[in-house]
Amino acid sequence: MIAIIIVVFMWSSNLEKSQGREIVHFENAEVVNPFEDVSFSQDWFDSEHQVVTYTSNLGEYSILNFDWETAIENNPEYKFIFYYSGKRKEKLESWLKKNDFKHPILFDPEKTFYDENIVDKVSSIAFIVKSNRIMQLSNPSIPSFQSDLDEVVKQ
Repeated sequence: MIAIIIVVFMWSSNLEKSQGREIVHFENAEVVNPFEDVSFSQDWFDSEHQVVTYTSNLGEYSILNFDWETAIENNPEYKFIFYYSGKRKEKLESWLKKNDFKHPILFDPEKTFYDENIVDKVSSIAFIVKSNRIMQLSNPSIPSFQSDLDEVVKQ
């Protein structure tokens, strides 16, 4: 119970500090995509609607373990951009294959994306972005995720 309260507090703190800020993409990150089912395009950085996810964690509680595939399929107006800042690309490739994660991930071992965009110390975060501005924090584990996406599109 205490862990949930801490997560909610950190999430709220990050939302207050992040909302309305411009997202800064790390466009030179290496794309890791062992399945090559979905081709990453630099145009995604310019898309009006984005869900931008950052993580440094590939463990059991990684944000990447949420049901991103359903979210991606149900929201074609959004581009889903994932950043991973671990140090070993081989670990990321192995994790992608083991978990059948078919979406490309931007490998950022120097934490360039983190340094430009994250305002508090967190190991994972997901932003809903419109016109390069952070509108909300949300992810598929939150019951209101789909309504959060729908609301941002309507704005």
